[in-house]
Amino acid sequence: LTVQQVRLLLNLKALAHGRLQVDQLVLNHGRLRLNLPATNGAPRELTVDNIQTDLRLLPQDQFALDNFKADFAGANIELSGVVTNASAVADWEWFHNGHNEPAAARLWERRLGRLADALQRIRFSVPPELRIEVRGDARQLQSFTVRLGLKASGAETPWGTLTDGRFTGRLLPTDTNGDSRADITIEA
Repeated sequence: LTVQQVRLLLNLKALAHGRLQVDQLVLNHGRLRLNLPATNGAPRELTVDNIQTDLRLLPQDQFALDNFKADFAGANIELSGVVTNASAVADWEWFHNGHNEPAAARLWERRLGRLADALQRIRFSVPPELRIEVRGDARQLQSFTVRLGLKASGAETPWGTLTDGRFTGRLLPTDTNGDSRADITIEA
């Protein structure tokens, strides 16, 4: 991850009392590059370019991600969200419990490699737009709501040609029975 500009906005009241408190982190002109090992050819790379975002560190352990914008695989991405009890993210099981094992790392490398292969075979007539909104309590993963919208005017793929494609999805919090529900709409 490289970033040309990082701004930290400090809480002046806390600073006046001798405490350093960051209220907001602003990133501009960032780039995330994932190098993937070669399988039967040249090494591959997944790159997220033109990253810019504001992360607000709110009172009562809340994080708000605003105005995250980036370019990935020819698509324009926008991401926003609010997470309560945000410090609990560090305790999430999938950041621990064997996910540092070589087998788990190889599994992620294979998955990302398949994604890179698929993306190389898709050509968009106009950059698609992907919007994602996430909200939830980091202490209760089942509380999260995710809204996803994808709009692609046209694409040529090995599986066919797409015209005026739209995908909307919403993952709803788990209900009292422990069941998850999603609403998905696909138009083309």
